[in-house]
Amino acid sequence: MTIKFGLIGKGTISERHIKAIKSIGGELVQFYDPAYSNLKIEELFNYDFDYTIICSPSNYHYEHTKLALKNNKKIIIEKPQNLSWQPVIDNDNINIVLQYNWLENFPEKADIVEVVMARDEKYFKSWKGDIQKTGGVFPLLFIHYLDLAIKLNAKFSGLVIPNGEQIRRIDDFDLTKVDMDSLYSRMYHDICYNDKGIKPKDTMFLNWIMERSGWLYGHGYDILGKRIEFKPNDLIDLIETERILK
Repeated sequence: MTIKFGLIGKGTISERHIKAIKSIGGELVQFYDPAYSNLKIEELFNYDFDYTIICSPSNYHYEHTKLALKNNKKIIIEKPQNLSWQPVIDNDNINIVLQYNWLENFPEKADIVEVVMARDEKYFKSWKGDIQKTGGVFPLLFIHYLDLAIKLNAKFSGLVIPNGEQIRRIDDFDLTKVDMDSLYSRMYHDICYNDKGIKPKDTMFLNWIMERSGWLYGHGYDILGKRIEFKPNDLIDLIETERILK
């Protein structure tokens, strides 16, 4: 039986989802994106499909999730599931895209997860620098690497610079050389055939870490050039220390 999908948001990231659908023998039935079609979002659910893929901007994730669940659809949603001030919808029909969890030979532990992102002032003046639309730097840029640091009990090291070399690695393993399409394909197969996606209840601590990290280090342009290093599993003690010092 062919698994069918409806897509919300036909931007760049949606192309990975479309490839993954093809790789598992699925079918993309219809999509909604006001930039490409006059189809209204409510009309998307007039079509017959099993999963709603949510690739819309982050500030729409919450309402699109509610709409998909209202229409009895399972969900595959790009990170973050919601912005920090919105309630988490804890439903096992929701699968959050944290694709590095499908790395082949996923390590049992690591010393450091390091990420350096090159994002200039123009980037932060675009909608991607609008905290109300993205939730800030941590859910927008650092979420995948914080997730890995938590799971590997490793130190997280993050830096955003205006230009220069970009780094994404676990210890000496270079994440930039990973075939991302293969990760998405394995993720889709596990979600659709084994019901082994990342559920909202699996990301509660990650969400907490991102929210507290924003309080400690900043949310947007103020983070540019600031090296951020901490061990997520030790952040409770760090926050308590900051509280005492203040």
